[in-house]
Amino acid sequence: MKKYAYLSRLEELLAELPREQRMEVLYQYEQYFEAAGPAREDAVAASLGTPEEAAALILHGAEEPAALPNAERHRAALIALGLAALLVLALLVNLLAAIA
Repeated sequence: MKKYAYLSRLEELLAELPREQRMEVLYQYEQYFEAAGPAREDAVAASLGTPEEAAALILHGAEEPAALPNAERHRAALIALGLAALLVLALLVNLLAAIA
């Protein structure tokens, strides 16, 4: 599933949240997609679970047994994206050091 379709569906499912909270959640999810890049949108969507699963987790918390496997996938996706961000940062630091 592509970023726009995923985020649009997630926004529909989170309609009961206050607008500010909904926009904050959508921004965080958009950042996952942005960090991975356009070529990995399908992989990010798969790692986050379906928009329905993500919305259930956001709206009802992780106490629901059905939400736990997706919470694990979500955590793994966050770790992978964090490591990718660190790698990019390290490459930029090395590049700047080489230029200086």
